[in-house]
Parts: sequence; C-alpha cells; structure tokens
Amino acid sequence: MLSEIIADSRFKDEIWGKRPSYYKSLSKNRLKQLSVPETIEDLLEDSRVSNSIFNFYRDGKTLTSLSEGSVDSKVILQEYDRGFTGRVLGVHKKYFMLSALCSGIVRDFECDAQANLYVTAPDSSGVELHYDDHDVFVIQISGKKHWKVYEKTKEAINRPTCSKHLSSLELPEILNMSIDEGDVLYIPKGFSHVTSTSELPSIHVTIGVYRN
Repeated sequence: MLSEIIADSRFKDEIWGKRPSYYKSLSKNRLKQLSVPETIEDLLEDSRVSNSIFNFYRDGKTLTSLSEGSVDSKVILQEYDRGFTGRVLGVHKKYFMLSALCSGIVRDFECDAQANLYVTAPDSSGVELHYDDHDVFVIQISGKKHWKVYEKTKEAINRPTCSKHLSSLELPEILNMSIDEGDVLYIPKGFSHVTSTSELPSIHVTIGVYRN
C-alpha cells in the first residue's frame, strides 16, 4: 500500500528511518480518490469533520480544542482567519481510503499508523521548530506549504521517544522547499522541522507511523 503514495522501490531499504525524502508522485485522480476536503469550506460542510476532535494551535500551543461532536464552524472560521493551524485528529477513522492506506503501512512495516488533517490559512506559520517521536508521511491535499527540515539534534538522538519543541538552534538544513498538491514528504522521527504558508492556504494529511 505504500506504493500508493511513494513510487520508490528503494524506500524500505535505503530511506525508511534514515533520512527525509520528497516525492512528486500522486496524480490528481489518485488525490481525488482520498476524498479529503480540499478547501476550508468543504471541510466545514463535511459531517465527518464535525464528528471529530478538532483543535487550533500556534507556536506549539493548543489555543482552542473542540471535542468530538461539538465542532462549531463559526469558531473554526474565526481561528482560521486569525492565522492559526487547525488539526482534525484521527481522520483515518473517517475516510475509507486513508484507513486503507494506514492499514497497508501497518502491514508493510509492522507498526502502528494514524492520520491527522491540517488546515492553515495563507501567510501563516504552521508549527514552530520541533521534532516528533514518530515518522511522518505528509500528503499535500491542496494549496501549498513550505517546509524546512533539519538534521537530528543531539537531544533527539539521546531522547528519540520524546516529541520536543526547540528554541533557536543552529541546525544543518536538509530540505528547504514548498510542496504542492499531490506531493509527499517523508520525515523520520527525530528530524526537526518547521512549516509556513505564503499566499495560498494549505490542507495536508499527515500519517504518523509509530515504529516498535
């Protein structure tokens, strides 16, 4: 199932768990098959989102959290217009193709996987510089998002099981690029990254992969 988003026969042996990598691999038809909302308006009209856990954050801090079944479109638009990033948790439970994709990754890599959806307004910061305690596959659904990915810090190597937000650190840069609709970005755990948008809004799905 990984081949559904990454057409790279070398991935499992040469890239998995070792280094970040970028792929321009999803066709528009394949992207459509995921059936994920492509605009903030589509997202607000989707009943699967309203029955999910939805929170907004900026600079690593959760500012508004809406529990399952209590999503308010007015609150979402208010926070979105203020430039905050919205996160819909557990979308693999709501969208069949994302569920199938996560299940395939679980089988291929003998690990756990789950998917979250992120929506960010134009000219906004996404998340502050941080590293995660799990691998991620980023699938850009619509718009554009800029990513900077850095080498692992000593802290990430010594404490690989802890998600950590970082202050200003001098880190070797690995990737500095914008990803467009259909693009896929793989980031192994421990590699620091930060995101932002420019003139376009962004919706992307992140599949978190938890290696045993």
